[in-house]
Order: sequence, then structure tokens, then C-alpha cells
Amino acid sequence: MINLRLSILTLLTLLISSISNAQPYQSIFGQNSTKWVFKYNWQGQYNFIDSVYVEKDTSVNGTQYKKIVSPPGMQRPWLVREDLNTGSVWARYTKPFVGAWEDTVEKLLYRMDLNVGDTLDIYNLGPSYGSPYPDSLKTVDSVKVVNGRKHIYFKGKAEQYQSINEPFTLIEGISSNMGLIWKYDGGFLGRQYLLCSYKDGQKTGYQNLFYNGDCYPPLSVQTILEKGTVRIYPNPADNFVYLEKETNKAISRIHIRTTDGKVIKTISTSDFSEVDVQDIPTGYYFMHMVIGEELIVKPIIINR
Repeated sequence: MINLRLSILTLLTLLISSISNAQPYQSIFGQNSTKWVFKYNWQGQYNFIDSVYVEKDTSVNGTQYKKIVSPPGMQRPWLVREDLNTGSVWARYTKPFVGAWEDTVEKLLYRMDLNVGDTLDIYNLGPSYGSPYPDSLKTVDSVKVVNGRKHIYFKGKAEQYQSINEPFTLIEGISSNMGLIWKYDGGFLGRQYLLCSYKDGQKTGYQNLFYNGDCYPPLSVQTILEKGTVRIYPNPADNFVYLEKETNKAISRIHIRTTDGKVIKTISTSDFSEVDVQDIPTGYYFMHMVIGEELIVKPIIINR
């Protein structure tokens, strides 16, 4: 009986100790894998769905990071680290980008220990940009716990999503509603909008408001479908698709997406006229072609 009481006492001591040593904030990373899916907007001209994910753990000058990458040809890799005591997340590029203001100096993306009235530089655009956003956007307006996660809401609306009264929001254990690397990728709020995130292959409980939780909402392509500066043939196609441009600008990137916006093939190119679609199942798709600063979208049917 005495041994049983001692065992229970020992278990309680260990439990109390583990609770007291637990980190106060949830990690944005899963144990084995993490992925963020977002909608990307460039100057209001076009939208596409992109993703970033943790490739591996790495160390730079003794500091431990997660290497964050995206589909080939999209953005440069980042190094991201966090401190769970304050819920802080920092990011830096893996190497400088010649001709731009970004460098390998860490930037504080966000911290979860903020309270009402606290401020955070949520844009940090760098000396060559300036900021189109009022200083009030840096001020915390309210703090709530939603589904066990702390949410920090800033004053004002996220720039690209005025219609739904959604402020810039930090979400514990996820990132922000403007994506993970919003402070780097374009610098301006509204360039990204977080659609969903995954940890260890499982979708997290984050629910975006603008698309009612839909992780891969259909893209609105009617206006860009009418531009017609690229002809694709044959259509329907079986093994190869050929591109005929009405412009001298090069095609820098191609995405082939399902009708619900999911990317099934990404091609980085310095320009070419032939696309191999042999590995794509029979069905109806959209081919997104980036030409200069313009996105051309064409429907394509694979039929074999």
C-alpha cells in the first residue's frame, strides 16, 4: 500500500513538473512535416494558389532553423525559427538577393505574447518601399482564445479583403491569416491570404473566413481568359500541348491546376513552346502561364 502511494506521488510530481516546464505557446511546426496553403495576389492583377512547406532542419552559425521552401521557381528559400516562451517567430533568407533590399538579417514576423494596446511592425517593407498603411494597423485591438489557440487581432482590415471585415490576425500554432512569410513575400499585406495549413499530413483547425474554410477555392479567371495572348493546341490534348504566343515576352512559369485550384504540375521555364502532359490524368484543367507581370489562364482538356 505504501509503495502504491509512493508510485502515485511520484507520477503526480512528474506530471506537475512536466506541466511547469511546458512551453506556454503552441509551435507553428508539426513533428514531421508542416505546410501552409495560401492565395497569392500581385497588384490586384491575378490570383493563384501557392504553398510553402518545411523541407528540413538546418543550422546556421549555431542557430537552429527550419528551411521553408515552395514549389520550384516560385520564391527563394527562407530560414525560420521560433521561441515558444514568447510565441515569437523570426525569418531570414538563405542568401542575399542582389539588387533588392532583402538580406540575411532576421526579421521578427510575429509574437504571441502581445496584449491589447501593444504594437508590432506588421509590414516592415524596407527602405525602398515605404508604407501605404496607417500606423494604427500596428496596434493590437483585441485578443481571444478560439478553439484552444490564442488569436491576436490588429486594428483595421487586411488590405485586399475589405469586404469581410477581417483584420490582420496572428494565430497561435498556425501563423497569420496573411500566410507565413507575408513580411517577405511582396512585403504588402494582402499579397497572401492563408487558406489552410497542415501538420504531419493532417489539416489543422484553422478556418479561413474569406472562403468559408475552403482550402482550394476556385480561381476567378474570366477576365484573364479573354486576353488571348497565348494559343494552346491541340485541345483536347493527349501527351503534349503546344504554345503559340502573340507577344515577345517570355513565359517564366507554368502551373496546371484542377478546376478547384489545386496545383498538379509546376514548370519553371526560360520560355518554350511544348508542355509534356503525359503524367496528367484525363480531365478538365486550367493552364496558368506567367508572362512578364501578367498571368494568362487557358482551359485545357486531357483526353486519351
